Amino acid sequence: MPAPPPANVLKINPRWTYGPFSGGSRFYIAYTSGTPLTEDCQLIANEAVSAWANYMQGLCSSAQVHTETVVTDLSSSTGATALYVSSLTGSRSGTSMPTQVAAEIAFVIARRYRGGHPKIYLPLGVTADLASDSQWGSTFIAAVNTAWGNYVSHILSTSGLTVTLTTHVNYSKYFQYNTVGPYPDGKLKYPPKPRTTAILDPILTHNLNAMLASQRRRRLSTSP
Repeated sequence: MPAPPPANVLKINPRWTYGPFSGGSRFYIAYTSGTPLTEDCQLIANEAVSAWANYMQGLCSSAQVHTETVVTDLSSSTGATALYVSSLTGSRSGTSMPTQVAAEIAFVIARRYRGGHPKIYLPLGVTADLASDSQWGSTFIAAVNTAWGNYVSHILSTSGLTVTLTTHVNYSKYFQYNTVGPYPDGKLKYPPKPRTTAILDPILTHNLNAMLASQRRRRLSTSP
């Protein structure tokens, strides 16, 4: 089932290699004042790579190489898209984390609902950033939270566009839960109901999860 297209949303898709593996992730930026041109997407992709170099590269080990960023307008199936190819090797000193380990940044929104909540997984950190076998240290957590905020702010400040970038958002696209029942056993059921209109939630803040996350099953994905 195709997801309903959101109005006025760009997908930002940074990609990287980590040793012999490739991977990537994505997040969403809202815009106003028209429809982005390919040239707009290209400018945003360029700035996203610059922002990675400025704020995130120093949190990555030398095993991680940022290879490209893709920007796509999701407002229609023919929305503009652009790619900026890069080669930014992580500059953080220390022993690299295993390839399946990821830093999970949780995005806080106002809406409450059952199920998974917005987040992003990134290949950050070295073993010296650990407080224990399963947790990041507080200094690293603070550094990642600051860097991610600066990274997104840098992208939002991209100039020379025909549209206006407004805020980082969560794009809830496929299902909503629907109360059904009660059934003969007296219980309520919550089957998923396909959305007809996508929901956009402004990201209020973000926090690196202290627990190490795993992306073992996703590490080969370049278009998550």
